[in-house]
Amino acid sequence: MNAASFGLNIKVMVNLSGRGYKIINNYHGHEFFSVNGPDYLNRSLDNVRKNGNGRLLVFTNLDFLDIDNPDWTRNTVAQLEKDVKNGASGLKILTTRSQTNKKS
Repeated sequence: MNAASFGLNIKVMVNLSGRGYKIINNYHGHEFFSVNGPDYLNRSLDNVRKNGNGRLLVFTNLDFLDIDNPDWTRNTVAQLEKDVKNGASGLKILTTRSQTNKKS
């Protein structure tokens, strides 16, 4: 946040897409919207710790790429726990999920 933010009386800014996003072309014949991995989120969290002055929050996001895997729920919960331990402030489920991704 910069000096202008303080003048606008902005107390906190929230990055709801801490993992960013990526498009995977030709995933089973379709374009697939997904999120980056935990390393991307951790770099965001490190940047916020160094530069955010306690005024920036970063949320994590779910990766639905492997949702058909029987271990998806267990793996996803474990990753969410790691994300929170590493500093994620919340979870944002991107709304594009329900529009394009279907469980087979």
